Amino acid sequence: MQILESPAPAPASLSVGIVTYRPDLELLQETAESLAAAVTEAERELLITSTRVVVVDNTGLSSVADTVVIVVQSNKVVYVGNITMTLSSTRQGYAAKSTVTVRDQNGALVRNARVTGTWSGLTKGAVSGTTSRSGTIAFTSTRTKTRGTFTFTVTGITLSGYTYAPTRNVKTSASIATP
Repeated sequence: MQILESPAPAPASLSVGIVTYRPDLELLQETAESLAAAVTEAERELLITSTRVVVVDNTGLSSVADTVVIVVQSNKVVYVGNITMTLSSTRQGYAAKSTVTVRDQNGALVRNARVTGTWSGLTKGAVSGTTSRSGTIAFTSTRTKTRGTFTFTVTGITLSGYTYAPTRNVKTSASIATP
């Protein structure tokens, strides 16, 4: 039995450090605005889930805080944390089972998320279901006596208050071949 997987980038956060000595406040303001625009774009593209900015002033001015820490959390997102594939064989033929794990921007398992996907290869069809308390949903293909490869691809995840971030998927599809 051969298992084929499609890896994807893991969720990311951004940390930025700015150290100043007798800062030009106008230039510092321009830098902050430029950084804010870049962070907004990266969040819009679902490339990052959070941003932490630390500003340190080494001039020792007593009227201003020496260190400022700003933590920005983006919108809540969900993504595919894993897809596992198993194969069963009976007299009626082969069937594949795909178990999809859904996680949020913090890596926590997500229950009650609606997952949609498609089977391709030996069987075809669209399926959907809701994740359990353990953040997983299992889909089983139809049986076939033909040998070849079953492939399952997640096409969407919906959950009220969350955005699906497919670029964060650890896997978007997985395959398993018959012997």
